Amino acid sequence: MQSDVENKADKPAGLQLLTKKQVANLLACSCRMVERLVASGTLTTVSKPKLTRTRIILAFAVSVIADVLQFPINAVSATGLLALPGEALNMMLDIVVMIITSVLLGFHWALLPAFVLEAVPGLDLFPTWTGSVAYVVWRRKQAEAHAASIHSDGI
Repeated sequence: MQSDVENKADKPAGLQLLTKKQVANLLACSCRMVERLVASGTLTTVSKPKLTRTRIILAFAVSVIADVLQFPINAVSATGLLALPGEALNMMLDIVVMIITSVLLGFHWALLPAFVLEAVPGLDLFPTWTGSVAYVVWRRKQAEAHAASIHSDGI
């Protein structure tokens, strides 16, 4: 009897692992729910602005400036005295960059990992914004070329 009490004390209340079958059922259910939302028109795709040379240049300029500004902000944060204001400034910069690049290029999932990596101390020194903008521009140009080839084939 005492061993049952000790075993229950070792496990936090309400913690229960899911089986593979339960996880598969949850995924299937969520996929069906998304399919229903798309079919009903409730969930639609996000419209993306036309990718122009000006938008690309502005997006690269914003991302390069943000990546360059990370160095002095991190230097101020490393001093210890201004660590909290420096980190707050760093996070505000990342939020602004995320919003501006999303407005210029349209939202793309590749911007989210850059945003998360910028919150990790040390990793924000890498040019993550510039890399993600380059990737988004590359993918958008591929998608536009593919769409143009589909329309020119008459499909």
